[in-house]
Amino acid sequence: MAGIMGAAVPLMLLLCGGWLCVRLKGFAFLHPLRTLRAAGGSAGSRRALWMALGGTLGVGNIAGVCLSLAVGGAGSLLWMWVCALLSMFIKYAEVTLALGGTRAAHPYTPAPSLSYLFGQSRLSHAGGWLFCLCGLGLTMTLGGMIQSNAVAASFADTFCFQPILTGVLLSALTFAVISGGGKRISSVTLRLIPLAAALYSILCLWVIVRCRAALPQALGAVFSGAFSPRAVGGGSVGWLVALKTGCARGLLSNEAGCGTAPMAHATADGADPARQGVMGMIEVAVDTLLLCTLTGLAVLTAFPDGIPSVETGLEPVRQAFSLVLGPAASVVLTV
Repeated sequence: MAGIMGAAVPLMLLLCGGWLCVRLKGFAFLHPLRTLRAAGGSAGSRRALWMALGGTLGVGNIAGVCLSLAVGGAGSLLWMWVCALLSMFIKYAEVTLALGGTRAAHPYTPAPSLSYLFGQSRLSHAGGWLFCLCGLGLTMTLGGMIQSNAVAASFADTFCFQPILTGVLLSALTFAVISGGGKRISSVTLRLIPLAAALYSILCLWVIVRCRAALPQALGAVFSGAFSPRAVGGGSVGWLVALKTGCARGLLSNEAGCGTAPMAHATADGADPARQGVMGMIEVAVDTLLLCTLTGLAVLTAFPDGIPSVETGLEPVRQAFSLVLGPAASVVLTV
């Protein structure tokens, strides 16, 4: 049952993304420059974007990509790209509907789009409560537990911190930020997320340049492995495994369809819903098309003969960074 659900959910989201792409006439692909010019340019829009990225960037871009490569092969990276391109339209729809509903609702209402379907009926309010409960469960499990567990494991390996100490420290820092409300959250993410993303991108590019001789082989493996009929995992078809793992990890990373990112984008006061929706598309592009791709290529070029142990998913990236940073790689990746 778990295996069926694991394949069904990414498939449903991909079909949804494909349907939205058709309904929106693929405007982002046909008119890329006009789409970028249409992005919300206000300070509030940019702050909302970085707040949303603060919720998506993290362990999914590192451990998630490595686990996907280990299970589905290099071809899973191509399916991440396909997933991201379709997920951009899901994110656009989520954000646009969220901001469209906030014109007559509280600015942090998470599911205002329900009012488009059911008006102000009891069904709409019940759906809003259900959405909030599901969002809370998602944040505490898929978001908070996976991220904090990866941080705790990394701190334990690098600094010999006990996981309980890391948990207390993370809780205290998180409380200090969220107690200030949306403005403090966006202020912190506006400073931290661009810096962290830029530093991580530079390190990945450094590894790729250092191992550039293996780049053609890595790219060839990505495209050939995406459709390879080679059996993986005891008789299953290789390209299906690559598709499932690539799409699942891509959706885990960019959170398209989860309904969480619109809460961050809805904090952009006075933003045009459609323009902020484009910012949501940029969020997916930065998260998956940029950072997940850099992680994948860094690992594939650093280990052209096979990815090392991926018990936590962080070890391959740590070993790849050690090629350019030496012993300091563990400290830099942990921080």
